[in-house]
Amino acid sequence: MSLKRVPIETVIKYMNDLARGGGRGVMGQIGREMETSVKKRIAGGQFKKNKPLTIKNRRGKKGLPLNNTGRLRSSITNTTIGRDAVAIGSPLVYAPMMNDGKTITPTKAKKLAIPMGKKVARMAETMSVRKVLATFEKAGYNIFFDTNAILGYLNKKTTVLFIRKDSVTIPKREYLFIDDNDEKLIAAIYEKWAFAL
Repeated sequence: MSLKRVPIETVIKYMNDLARGGGRGVMGQIGREMETSVKKRIAGGQFKKNKPLTIKNRRGKKGLPLNNTGRLRSSITNTTIGRDAVAIGSPLVYAPMMNDGKTITPTKAKKLAIPMGKKVARMAETMSVRKVLATFEKAGYNIFFDTNAILGYLNKKTTVLFIRKDSVTIPKREYLFIDDNDEKLIAAIYEKWAFAL
C-alpha cells in the first residue's frame, strides 16, 4: 500500500463531509457499532446479580439482570448529533434507573407492592396493583392487607400476591459506557475512513 500526501484542510473537509452524511458517515458507523456494543453488554448480563425474589418473578434469560423482557436491549438506539458526535441510549423511562441505580419509594401508597410469582408479575406489567387485586377478587379471592404483604384467600388456601416494602434499591448496572474495545473500534473506524482519501 502506498500513501499519498494530502493537505490537512482536505482531510478536515473530507471528515466533516463524512460526518455530515448522517447514518452513512463516520459518525453513523460509530453510532451503529456502539449501539451493537451496548446491546451485547446488556445481553451478557455481567452485572450485579438479581436478588432471589427478582429471579423468581422474572421470565427472562435465567434471571440475568436487565434481561427480563428484552425491551431495554431492543430500545437501545443511536443518533448522530451535528458533525462530530453520536448519542447512544434508550427512550424508556426506566433506562436511566437501570444504568445509574436508584432507591424507589412510594409516591401515593403507604408502601410499595412487589408482585410475587410470575402470574402476578405479568399482570402487574400492564395493570395497576388495584386492578390486579380487583381481578383476583372477581375470580373469588378475598384480599387481605398485612403489614408486609397483600394476600389472597381462596378455597382455604392463602396466596401471597404482593410483598409490601417501604423502599427498594435498584443497584447501579452501568451499560452505557465506552470500554477499551470500543475505543479501539472507534479508532479503527476513523482510520478506515481516513485512508479512504
